[in-house]
Amino acid sequence: MDRSISITALRHYSIADEFIDTKFPWPVQDRSIGRPASTLISQRAQFLNHVTFRQIQSEIYAVNFLLKEPAQSYREWMELMDAKLVQWREDTRPFASAGFDWFHLALYTAQLYLHVDCPRNPRPGFKSVLIGFEIANGVAEGYLKMIEGGLLKFDWHCAHQAVTASTLLLRILRTDYQTLLHHHENSELVGVLEKFTELFQKLSKRWPQAYACLELFESLKKDLFQSFRMSADFLSLAEASRTQQQSDSPVHASADNVNIDPTLPQLDPSHEDRELWEQMVNAMDHYTEMDWNLMATDTGFHWAF
Repeated sequence: MDRSISITALRHYSIADEFIDTKFPWPVQDRSIGRPASTLISQRAQFLNHVTFRQIQSEIYAVNFLLKEPAQSYREWMELMDAKLVQWREDTRPFASAGFDWFHLALYTAQLYLHVDCPRNPRPGFKSVLIGFEIANGVAEGYLKMIEGGLLKFDWHCAHQAVTASTLLLRILRTDYQTLLHHHENSELVGVLEKFTELFQKLSKRWPQAYACLELFESLKKDLFQSFRMSADFLSLAEASRTQQQSDSPVHASADNVNIDPTLPQLDPSHEDRELWEQMVNAMDHYTEMDWNLMATDTGFHWAF
């Protein structure tokens, strides 16, 4: 319970792992309970599986957020934690048939704190970007299914997890959009954003305080769209500058050349920011004609980018 609450709220937990020495329950059948042996064995297995999950989750949080030193190099440690989580998920498959597959959602929530921006790793690498998108999608889908199925018990818990996951999504879309487009359709990226909007909307109806999460997410999403619109405006200016340079050249000069507004900024190819400009222009390579048209409209509109 301590790990579930503290980690979700991004707070320091009350007792460090090294000070917990409680033994696991013995596999002894207490016949006075009156339950079948198979039931007791199954319940014990589920309990130990849950404890294992919290132990992995606790170590991830201790290293990434509380700056505990891992036993291996950080890269090796991340690979080890990923492997442990995948193995844990495999070990839960016998229990999944009992009802809603909570274990799949739990896997995403644990991976979230492994691959999200954190004090230990403020700028996650390429692998974490790709996994991060899958995590964000999994968290949004998982909680939407829980709400729709009437299975969500703790609204505040969902709100905290969703804020962390949606913030991760917004960050990787802002900084690694072109990378994601090599692996996902543009509609997929926009679709996950809309899933979080839907999640926060439904959550707000259940728990009014969650409306603040919706407002924050929509504000950050609008800022994201605005940054893409500014990049598109920059591309238009760059194209106008190239056209003017061609018109000034004796090779390209002709009476048919279009006059360029002299108030437009002139982009000097030798300027020290040239590389940054090129990166911004290259980020637009995958835009469709519809994307460009939508970018000319009100930035408050939820357009694809």
